[in-house]
Amino acid sequence: MTANPTRSTSMPRGPKLSRRSFLTRSAAVAATAGVATVGGTQLAFATPDNPSLGDAVVLIFLRGGADGLSMLPPYGYSSYRQLRPGIAVGAPGSGDGALALNGSSSNGNARFSSGLEGVVGLHPAMKPIHDTLWKEGTLALIPGVGQSDSRTRSHFTSQQYWERGSASTQVRTGFLDRLLTLQGVNGGLGGVSKSGGLDASLVGPSQSVSLDRLSNFRLREFGDDDAASAAIRALNQGGGLVEQTAGGVFAMIDRFDPLRQAAGNLDGYPNSELGRDLRDIAVLLGSGVGLRAAAVTAGGWDHHSNLASRFQRSADALATALRAFTDDLKSTGAYNETSIVVISEFGRTIRQNGSGGADHGRAGMMMLMGGNIQGGVFGYDYYDEIADGPSGRDLEVLTDWRDPVSETISKRVGIDASRVFPTHNAASSALGVAKA
Repeated sequence: MTANPTRSTSMPRGPKLSRRSFLTRSAAVAATAGVATVGGTQLAFATPDNPSLGDAVVLIFLRGGADGLSMLPPYGYSSYRQLRPGIAVGAPGSGDGALALNGSSSNGNARFSSGLEGVVGLHPAMKPIHDTLWKEGTLALIPGVGQSDSRTRSHFTSQQYWERGSASTQVRTGFLDRLLTLQGVNGGLGGVSKSGGLDASLVGPSQSVSLDRLSNFRLREFGDDDAASAAIRALNQGGGLVEQTAGGVFAMIDRFDPLRQAAGNLDGYPNSELGRDLRDIAVLLGSGVGLRAAAVTAGGWDHHSNLASRFQRSADALATALRAFTDDLKSTGAYNETSIVVISEFGRTIRQNGSGGADHGRAGMMMLMGGNIQGGVFGYDYYDEIADGPSGRDLEVLTDWRDPVSETISKRVGIDASRVFPTHNAASSALGVAKA
């Protein structure tokens, strides 16, 4: 059964509504309140908690092409400032300068690839997580990231490639779906999409749902929702498909009902779509409903003009939400059992354009965080200078994003990552971003 949880469905209230139609439409209404089942007929996932299957994986996709040279500015290079005279982020200690990334700023908890300490910083708007995750050594930052089998500058196409984990037309499922399938998730919640529909990373045969708002997950659209709920439960006595479907819906409602109030409490979270989405995921991760993978969208990163001010706002919103989310996970103990991956479909051009922005480029950046992520700045290599690459206006990709994710999946989830990314041959040497 598939439903769009963001679309409101009005229920007819005429006197000729049959029992079978009543039950069927009631199941659909409950689904529009917040859940859609994808890739199977089983609606009921309210089962006993799964045994530990390793870390849950939370994917946060910065849609639009986040500028890696602003998020992780290479302030140590004069060429960076020359090519971006109006949008370059200054050195630590200067007005609105980068946040220092070195041994002392991480209390000795961070690791660095050769030559990167004191060269690359973190955008000043990311201070909320620099002051916590970076200092404690659970924030990994990777510059020069891209997807080696893709050179497209199309948002839609690139996002599809990243969410599938492959540019091959032969790969039709999402990489998180393949991860769930390999884990053999049969009970529990499985995967959750917070992307306004089923995220492409979760498309496939595994059990995943699209969740609009956990606080809205209830039977609704009746004149008297409580009376309707009682009537449907009383009628749900048979063993047919419709009755089983209705029973599955109520099993979900009963399981999620204690979580609704918690999800509606945004203490510490920004009152934004990303803040509410991450609050829902934090509640699910801390409640033992068996969530194994989640996909969250953070839009608004396509900064063709006025990049400095617009990036500041986007980065501040991201960092504030991430700080609240990770604080929440720490309070329930879920942080040590969660790996958070932050990616964007490509980076931006090196040179600023005439509108004070940057256009679609190639290499960008990514972040990982979690209780068993090793903090530091990682990469197989770094640029000798910030200069146009062979393609003319881009930084070339130095690290394929699937390599650190493969390492994390192998070490933290215990799954053979070559089966999650079947068309990608990961580098033979690990970056060291994840702890066993």
